[in-house]
Amino acid sequence: MNRRQALLGALAIAVLGTAVLIALRGQRAVRAESDDFPDGTFWLCAADGCGADFVRSVAELGEFYRQHPGEPLACPKCGKTQTQRALRCPLCKRHYAPSGPGERVVMCPRCGQELPRRTAPSAAP
Repeated sequence: MNRRQALLGALAIAVLGTAVLIALRGQRAVRAESDDFPDGTFWLCAADGCGADFVRSVAELGEFYRQHPGEPLACPKCGKTQTQRALRCPLCKRHYAPSGPGERVVMCPRCGQELPRRTAPSAAP
């Protein structure tokens, strides 16, 4: 192998290494930004005939609300703004509407399986 080939090989490795580092730094930044919502925020469209479910990252929501303060989020399928926050079943991974005040959803309305019970963190002594 001559000197030119060795130099090109070293340059290629340096470029590849830099690309990997940039990609990893970007992933850490996204994770650090959304520790409370690592899978994004879940949404349902309540417009008649639509029923789409979709996910928006915390960064996407922040950008939307900066550009459209006070406006509701539009459905990506039908374009209507009859959207609402949703929960995701840990078993079937489908989205469903949260229960109202005083109600508690104990069965997934999509798959019918019993939802794991959430327990409140214990109070510090």
